Amino acid sequence: MLRVAISAVERATGAEGPSGDLAERGLHLSTTKKTKNTQPLRFPKLVGAAVIAVMLDCTPKHVYDLAKHGRIPHYRFGASIRFDPDKVKEWLDEHEIAA
Repeated sequence: MLRVAISAVERATGAEGPSGDLAERGLHLSTTKKTKNTQPLRFPKLVGAAVIAVMLDCTPKHVYDLAKHGRIPHYRFGASIRFDPDKVKEWLDEHEIAA
């Protein structure tokens, strides 16, 4: 499949031979993307409703209700709901009412 895609690019760009002149034309076919940042991607640590309930001093059911109505940032994976504590903290800061 990859060879077919490479062949299509070679035909479209006029590259010849197995390696062609794709590199000379500035086209790089690779399965990895080179970037300036060489650090691996870091995904947020997701937690359940019980952890967020402790943060908010409420019940897990209330956290689930907030998520159900779209009032708190969350991720849904099938029937599972997970929360990023950093995003919940930001959300809390945005909804603070000054005294």
